[in-house]
Amino acid sequence: ASDGRVVASLSIRDLLAFAGRSGAKAGGLASPLVTIDEGMGVAEALRFMAEKGVRNLVVRKRDGYYVVNDRMMLEFLLSHDAREIMSRKGFEALSGVKVSSLVAIKGRQVGPGQTAGSAAKLLSELGTPCLFVGGKILTPWDIVMKTLYPR
Repeated sequence: ASDGRVVASLSIRDLLAFAGRSGAKAGGLASPLVTIDEGMGVAEALRFMAEKGVRNLVVRKRDGYYVVNDRMMLEFLLSHDAREIMSRKGFEALSGVKVSSLVAIKGRQVGPGQTAGSAAKLLSELGTPCLFVGGKILTPWDIVMKTLYPR
């Protein structure tokens, strides 16, 4: 801030290229995958996200993994349709809206030996919220936090 004004912002994605220099492998940085049933309603999914502390909901289908992340959920909650449902019937009525009906992004698979740098490059694309490494998920947060601040 400069004179009380914001002059810049920094996000996890801004640190991806720097964090990707570590030489770490994607398989070692990925987190356990938590999947949901595609029939789960939005209200239950939001509770699930809060309880589990996850930002990405993953639905496994025959042709791969699909992701609905917290931004997509927020976009739906702010939509005209969701506001209409909640104003007429309350929040619990969102249980009738299936997560699978929201726009989901088909995840990209990468191998466990893929470097953090090449994974970071893929994740820097706005249409790629995460990558899948076998039965695990790799997000920008995983790369940045686990390479810059290893345990």
